[in-house]
Amino acid sequence: MSMIGTARRRWLQADNAHRKGVNLIGQNHRPSDDFRSQDIIMKKRILIVDDEPNIVISLEFLMMREGHEVRVARDGEAGLAAARAHRPDLVVLDVMMPKLDGFAVLEAVRADPAIADTRILLLTAMGGEVERSKGLALGADAYMTKPFSIRELVEKVNELLRTASESAPDAEV
Repeated sequence: MSMIGTARRRWLQADNAHRKGVNLIGQNHRPSDDFRSQDIIMKKRILIVDDEPNIVISLEFLMMREGHEVRVARDGEAGLAAARAHRPDLVVLDVMMPKLDGFAVLEAVRADPAIADTRILLLTAMGGEVERSKGLALGADAYMTKPFSIRELVEKVNELLRTASESAPDAEV
């Protein structure tokens, strides 16, 4: 079975278990009881903007498993609208998408004072140094290429969310 097929099967199993309040081992379990990171206790809002359904399923599962609230947009235009409407703590943004590419979304977010401080992780198949430099120059907080390590992605997301919390005006010291 392909990696995507396996991920989808695991996501469905986890979703069914979540609805029943039981983890996959059979113990009573609620997502709020399962803290994957000691540093991030409050549920964070994450927006995934990607047009590839299999990537979206995987990312959504990973972020929900970490205890975050997840929203999904399937193109750049919808992603920008969702960022403005829902003000996520982090946007996981693909570059190559219909309607608006990720670079255009990134520029628009950074130009909008209401959401300019939103953390943005570019997650894309465009792994060249030119694209990486462009993304970081436009204001991305991090840049990762596909295929990605699940462990590294989760660590990077937690790091970005932690730094967002530390730099927030009402963050506790």
